[in-house]
Amino acid sequence: MLCQVLLVACHKCDLTLCYYHGIAGGIWQPRFDRVVIYSEDVLRTKLEYIHNNPVKSGLARSPEDWKWSSASDYLADTVGPLPVWKNWM
Repeated sequence: MLCQVLLVACHKCDLTLCYYHGIAGGIWQPRFDRVVIYSEDVLRTKLEYIHNNPVKSGLARSPEDWKWSSASDYLADTVGPLPVWKNWM
C-alpha cells in the first residue's frame, strides 16, 4: 500500500516539476522494483551494491570512507553515525 502511495506521489511531483520547468521526460527513474531477499547471499549482494554506490559516483575512495555508509560497521567493526543491526548474519 505504501509503495503505491509513493509511486502516485512521485508521479504527480514529476509531472508538476516537468511542467513548470519545461522538462521533457521525467526526473525520476522509470522503474521501482521490489526484490525479495530470500537468502543471506542475496542480502550480501544487495549490501555490497549499496555500499559501493558512493565509490562508483566518485564521492568516496572506498565504501568505508563514506560517512553515511554502514560499510564500516560491517567491514571494520566500527560504529557509524546511524545505528546498524547486524544480528541477521
